[in-house]
Amino acid sequence: MEKIMDRELQSLKKENKYKKSLDPRAGIIILLISNVVVFMQKAAMVGTIYVIFMGILLLVYGYPKSCIKFYIVLLGMIAVQRYIFPCAPSWIVILFGIFTNYGRRMLPCLMAGIMLIKTNTMHRFILAMRKMRWTESLVIPVAVAIRYFPAIREEWQHVHEAMKLRKLSVAEKLEGCLVPMMLSATTTAEELAQAAVTRGIENPVRKTSYEEIKIEWMDIVSVGLSLMVAIIVLVIDNRGLL
Repeated sequence: MEKIMDRELQSLKKENKYKKSLDPRAGIIILLISNVVVFMQKAAMVGTIYVIFMGILLLVYGYPKSCIKFYIVLLGMIAVQRYIFPCAPSWIVILFGIFTNYGRRMLPCLMAGIMLIKTNTMHRFILAMRKMRWTESLVIPVAVAIRYFPAIREEWQHVHEAMKLRKLSVAEKLEGCLVPMMLSATTTAEELAQAAVTRGIENPVRKTSYEEIKIEWMDIVSVGLSLMVAIIVLVIDNRGLL
């Protein structure tokens, strides 16, 4: 059995040989740095510069589509703020101005989170949390919570596909979405918790894994560049040069 598992692990390593993955610990640090930039920036240009940098990181790790999507969202928000809001009625500015402003500010955090999720699996997250000596009372809720969102997304897709088969009004569509999602939310959480317990997640014995994660030189460079860019833009911002 162990030989079979070893062969499967070696085959997985060969398949992922040319795929770049970000260590979860490095990804969490980059996410924290992005949050610091978001909450300490004064000028909107700081967030724009950091969005450009995060887009470059997404390109480096092999996700050009995500990079392009975030760049399009950024350009759209800038265009709305510069060209539509000055000519729009005041009620439109009041309704959508705050959303556009804070949405633009939160883009670096969203990009860091997307990069962290796309370059890692749930198993790697759990390994990283245990490597960082997190207590099991914290690892278990985080593990269940991270698994919860993909399950809810899958349930939403099933509901959406079922509704396409019927001609429903807007109110009926709203009811058809909310009621099944609310009913399935509790059962999904219970099933995920039971699955985690079945796999022995509550067992106090030290866990082992066939997969071993370690911080590579690319992780160190990514964290170093993120920290350097954050310090530079925040210093320039505090001096009023942006």
